[in-house]
Amino acid sequence: MSSPLINLSDAPYTAMQMAVDIVSQSAHPTSKVAATVFGSDHQKEPFYVARTNYYPAAFIDVVPIDEKIGNSSPTVHAETAALMNVPVAEGA
Repeated sequence: MSSPLINLSDAPYTAMQMAVDIVSQSAHPTSKVAATVFGSDHQKEPFYVARTNYYPAAFIDVVPIDEKIGNSSPTVHAETAALMNVPVAEGA
């Protein structure tokens, strides 16, 4: 999910609202989480990336969704999912 940057001072609020808007789309039955990352790419263009926690397709036949791995479910955390989809950032 992406959205235009209205102005830099609004970026944290815009990012938080994006996470709120998509959190119900999480596939996790009980722990719905969303995260948004925002910044500027190498062309100095603003970006927002919002993602929910999700259950990887590769796990479907291997790990039941209610299985615990340590103290966690087998979902990819929303924060990790968002970071995995960030365009290359300035100074990274």
